Amino acid sequence: MLCSSLSFCFRSQTLCSVHRVHATRVLSTTSEGSDTPTFFEPLLPKNFTGFSNLPPTRSYTLPPDVTTGDGALPFPKSLSPSSALEFNKCPQSYLLRYILNYKDPQTPVMLKGTIIHSALEKLYKDVRRPDRTRQRLHDLLRQSWSDYKRTNSSSFLEMFGTDSGTDVQAEIEWGKSALSLLDNYLEIEDPRSLPSDPVGLEKWVKSNLTSSSSTFLVRGIIDRLDLVQTDRGSVDLRITDYKSGKAPNLKYSPAMNSKIREESFWQLKVYALLHGLQSETSKEKRYEAQVVSDEGNSTKFSSGGLGVRYLRLIYLNNVNGEGEVMEYDLGETEEEREEVLNVTREELVRTWEEIMELVEKGDIKEFRHCERKFCGCHKAREVFVDGTLSEEIINK
Repeated sequence: MLCSSLSFCFRSQTLCSVHRVHATRVLSTTSEGSDTPTFFEPLLPKNFTGFSNLPPTRSYTLPPDVTTGDGALPFPKSLSPSSALEFNKCPQSYLLRYILNYKDPQTPVMLKGTIIHSALEKLYKDVRRPDRTRQRLHDLLRQSWSDYKRTNSSSFLEMFGTDSGTDVQAEIEWGKSALSLLDNYLEIEDPRSLPSDPVGLEKWVKSNLTSSSSTFLVRGIIDRLDLVQTDRGSVDLRITDYKSGKAPNLKYSPAMNSKIREESFWQLKVYALLHGLQSETSKEKRYEAQVVSDEGNSTKFSSGGLGVRYLRLIYLNNVNGEGEVMEYDLGETEEEREEVLNVTREELVRTWEEIMELVEKGDIKEFRHCERKFCGCHKAREVFVDGTLSEEIINK
């Protein structure tokens, strides 16, 4: 039952403190005298003894032939906008996350974004237009959070657990902050009065690109795909992406602000490229939707094709604690859009070739770390103990 005195409150399930397993640490893959992996232990080579300080219930996997950096590195199976960005910012972080499969522990900030995305998807997918109220959106967030707790109890306890159970107040404050971000979203647009409903939600896009030496898969997920009617009467596709983090503060020189904008939209450019390439083999040739005018008249519109023209970032927070929108026009003509997206294609190919060059060397020391204090490469080193991968990486 929801607490009537709070705008956000889930009565947390109080779990027995023994489920916390406070003393669990991964030291080897097997119990003494046994070939069977013990509880909470990852499947690693038997001679591997390289972990300390792993959060309870968190597992980690290394390829069998990679123990001290001397073995061959496994080739990545695909590329995504996020993994490409990670490599270009910090090759070592890319190595840890996407080749050695180190996964950052879930944090309240990361989880907030996941739950917010889930609520917004359900709002447009499952709720009739007249019923998309603030209260309904809040309830969808509560529902998504409740579902997460039920299926991810270990992760939940890592974030909100205490010696005696759970920190209910911390959970409530976290939830209220998530609700405030949704309120910021509703200040930007009213889900009940959009010109048309989205034609795509959480839409997977993927395509094979070709480098000088190989063909590789690039894939990603579009948050929302909309039809937009322009002033000239044409109907074009727009990719909308929700961001629960803060919008970039464009307070610098025009040149620097332009660079920040371009970097902010790079992920969406990849989506637009993949959507266009994927559509070339699609049986569908256009999207259709009911577009509602300001006067309330409803008309059926079709997109002129399957190419994306507009990109939109909806930030649910900024330096002033408000929502903010950034928009990008890829070009009025198909030729203009193709020119922009060809640059994005070349950047993806170049990134893939650089990754493959390092992987083929088979030496993890070739993956340089960055100097950004907030980068995951610094935190990830704490997973290793002396005498294993840590020395090879940290000394670099």
